[in-house]
Amino acid sequence: MSDAPHGTVARHSAGCRCDPCRDAVSRYVADRYRVAPRAGTPMSAEERERVAATRAAQVAATRAEATSARRPWTADDLTVALDYSRSAVEAARMLGRSQSAVAHARQRYGPGRPEVLPYRERPARRRRA
Repeated sequence: MSDAPHGTVARHSAGCRCDPCRDAVSRYVADRYRVAPRAGTPMSAEERERVAATRAAQVAATRAEATSARRPWTADDLTVALDYSRSAVEAARMLGRSQSAVAHARQRYGPGRPEVLPYRERPARRRRA
């Protein structure tokens, strides 16, 4: 077992599972994931609330403006959605879709993904005789 005192991450890493050591790991993990994206500096509670409120407002605004909801993605739609020079909010407004839909399309059809075509644009399968 480690010589580190109880209530530290080092002691937990050495195998100790007492409550103070588990609490130390919980605090460490929570602090580690409280870092601002790409900035490398922790965000204050006010900053986290501001970012969350801004994102929620963007999602709500684009959801209200969405006229193409639940329609299949076309190749032209995907060309706009996968243009990373635009933000997801800009692309959503151009397409009449929600910001969440554009973000999902970027995840599903974006770079590094296999060549996946939306269902409606796939070639028809031949039926067996």
